[in-house]
Amino acid sequence: MVQTSMESIAATIDPSLILLDEKLPGGAYWHSVIKRGKTLRITDLEGSQGVSMVCYNADSPIERLNVADTAKIQFNAFLKRGMVIYSDMGRILFSIPEDTSGSHDLICGCSNAVSNQAKYGEGPYNKYGESDYNNSRNNFLKALGKRGLTRKDLMPNLNLFSRVAVSPTGDLAYRMGSENRVALLTCGQK
Repeated sequence: MVQTSMESIAATIDPSLILLDEKLPGGAYWHSVIKRGKTLRITDLEGSQGVSMVCYNADSPIERLNVADTAKIQFNAFLKRGMVIYSDMGRILFSIPEDTSGSHDLICGCSNAVSNQAKYGEGPYNKYGESDYNNSRNNFLKALGKRGLTRKDLMPNLNLFSRVAVSPTGDLAYRMGSENRVALLTCGQK
């Protein structure tokens, strides 16, 4: 397999086509409408962050990411370059034309307040008191609320840059990475 470098991916993007260049701190969330044919570049600058992602058809949010179909149709629970992200209506929401990670998992789900409390304990990320454990699930709910969606609209997510090893017994183990990782996702919906 030919591995693409972060530098070669950056060189293939015409700077005049970049509409937004934004850096997010760990634990933050971002949401937007990505138009059909437009590309979202996500870069893990420190080589240790994951990005949890859910996606919906902006024109009809009842159509949304379906991780089970995405895995089944491609016979793989770990996405990489050349693969696609399917909706629950069997349409392509995003394709992955370039990727330096080679592993985006569809099975581990996202963090929640309980998992982050157990993993990290008390710390400076508890912005609003000791019961505030910044986590992906709550971030999803905040972003959904801004689009008129609710908890019932939240579905299983995709984890970009998540390297998970599955043992023969079915145990899962997260593998830390150290290199900078980039994924380009091109929207297939209008």
